[in-house]
Amino acid sequence: MSTKTPFFIGLDDGYNTSIGYTERGETVLVPSRIRIGKNDAGIKFEGVNTGKSTVVEHKPQVYQADDTFYTVNAAISTDTISDDYPYSGANRVMVHHVLNQINNINKEQPIHLCSGLPILTYYKRSGELNMEAINKKQDNLKKSVKIITDGKAVESLQVAKNAVMPEGIAAVFDLGIEEIRKAENRNSANPKCKRHDDVFGQHIAIVDCGGRTLDIAIWSAGNVERGNFKTENVGIEDIRRQVGDAIKDEYGLHELRDDQIEKAINTGALQLRKGHTVNVTDIRDEARKDVVTRIKTIINNVIGSRGQMIDQIVFIGGGSKFLYEHGLSDMYEQQRLIGDPIAANARGFFKYLKYFANNG
Repeated sequence: MSTKTPFFIGLDDGYNTSIGYTERGETVLVPSRIRIGKNDAGIKFEGVNTGKSTVVEHKPQVYQADDTFYTVNAAISTDTISDDYPYSGANRVMVHHVLNQINNINKEQPIHLCSGLPILTYYKRSGELNMEAINKKQDNLKKSVKIITDGKAVESLQVAKNAVMPEGIAAVFDLGIEEIRKAENRNSANPKCKRHDDVFGQHIAIVDCGGRTLDIAIWSAGNVERGNFKTENVGIEDIRRQVGDAIKDEYGLHELRDDQIEKAINTGALQLRKGHTVNVTDIRDEARKDVVTRIKTIINNVIGSRGQMIDQIVFIGGGSKFLYEHGLSDMYEQQRLIGDPIAANARGFFKYLKYFANNG
């Protein structure tokens, strides 16, 4: 066993975006866009402005996991959502791709990683831990990944420890642990830490709006409420899919690029050809309303009138800011959108691993 000081990383390996948070206070985001095969041609991805988080310049990269080659490329529109994705070679490659975007990482320093599973996968419906799923996730990330550069295969970083937590609940640890970083020592690997014990004693509902999944759970003064959590396959990607399908039907198109759909959602306009732009606001608004209504119904089914007894209801996840601003902001008096919500799970995973799993 290595006696070297470990490097702690929280990693939210989501279906839409993969997010890493390091002990230096860095947040790295890359799109979860991957397909089988070697194809390192493609565009660079400059990312989007997400507020506090850093989106790295994302170049196509080829990896090998087991006997299969994978290409990570932001231009790929392959859908990663499947029941087996958290235990797959593709998932393992995406995790390593995030690790390899971290600046100045010491390859001699053992990596201690914490990642997650959807809450309805992490727990059985009875509330018991689903050890089969947890072990499968851990076993998958123990396996090696190779980076293919100029036709040569080089071993990627090794994960010395791999903890697994339920997604969404990690936000409680993000709220309950405050990292204090001085401006002159912003990137210190050992910031001062303030533990807010009152937070861990509260009743907190966490609504995790991802690209493709919605996780809802209630933290009840130190425990997850058994049988009172939910995972549904609904999110921002449903808006994109619905908008894309409606536009193709309306204008007789066979294909639309992801960037065209994104622009249609953000601006309500679509350029069909040079100099010819059409208004798709009604299509965009209808899709947005449909998905927000579905999500509201699910939230009400889990929280419902019990919201009056909950201290705070926090919204997190990659899709939460957009959805919050377009219909989810008025459900409960004590609700709020957490700061830098896309990185909340990754930060919570990191804080749990460093300040709880190691120090008790």
